[in-house]
Amino acid sequence: AEQALAARCLAALGGCGALAPLAVERVAGQRLARGLRELVTMLLLGFARVSFAYCGQDPPADPSLPAGLSPTSVQLQEAAGGLEWVGFFGLALVWLGRRWEERVVGKVSATAREVLAGMRAGPPDAELPPEAAVARATLAATEAAITHFVLVSGQHLAHSLRDAVGNREWLTAKAPEEPSRAAEAVAKDVDAYDAQLARILGDPRKPRSGGHRRVFNLNKTSMELELERMMAKRLQAFAPAPLSRRGAIAGILRIAFKALYEYAREQTFTKFGLQQVQVDASLFAELARDFADAEDANALGGLLGEALHSASQRCAEPVLLEERVVEALSDGRRRGLRAE
Repeated sequence: AEQALAARCLAALGGCGALAPLAVERVAGQRLARGLRELVTMLLLGFARVSFAYCGQDPPADPSLPAGLSPTSVQLQEAAGGLEWVGFFGLALVWLGRRWEERVVGKVSATAREVLAGMRAGPPDAELPPEAAVARATLAATEAAITHFVLVSGQHLAHSLRDAVGNREWLTAKAPEEPSRAAEAVAKDVDAYDAQLARILGDPRKPRSGGHRRVFNLNKTSMELELERMMAKRLQAFAPAPLSRRGAIAGILRIAFKALYEYAREQTFTKFGLQQVQVDASLFAELARDFADAEDANALGGLLGEALHSASQRCAEPVLLEERVVEALSDGRRRGLRAE
């Protein structure tokens, strides 16, 4: 549907070649040129306003965009704002926003200039906003859509972790044999989000990480632990998301892992309960290495390390498993989740 819409825009402009005789009519040429620019402007600003409304936001104020130019009705914006959020539809808005800027707008503008080359169309119409302002509005709407997708997806994972941590009987926990069901559910959801983002953003998936693994709070000095703890606490869970597959996944995981850290502070753990948190954190750390860039993966690992530290502070017998045991418990299950 989106490709058909773009094709129709180009076909309509191409058909304007029949209006070349208007070149001798200055007023008519100016009217045609203004009409073409206005249609493109209204299309893009309409997309931007509807996208912001769907995300439950107001578009940012831009003095270069005249307030009187209203390409969408109040009813349409209210209708968009009242729709239930559907993640993949939000990503469709991201796809549209990027294509308007990358393909459609450039081709439409080039075709319009070619058609109007022989017309005495006069200077650009001062009543229309500049192309740069329209491009900014379109980009802002696209970024708002991807940020809202990251926010809602991250909160979904956070709520799952809240229920899992809050409802589990940690004082009667048994020795861990594999990652918890909640951790496996998070891993499956992250795989699903990555697949959706891949269809929209198109950038390749990060190559599988090598043999380096994160060792939580083991063989570290007190100064290193304190520095890591400070960085984890200062990390902002909610931030604008970049228009990249790995950056979006990192934002989703940041919200989820920050919530895990907060929820771990509210519980009391036995030795086995603490070890279960350790195994789950190892699985989550591998998710970060698989899906996020190295810098983001390190920051996410800091959040997981702080969550494990919080759990150990609330454990009467804080004994952690050896790293090789944790690897054996988490790696086998992670490979099984990929196969599924």
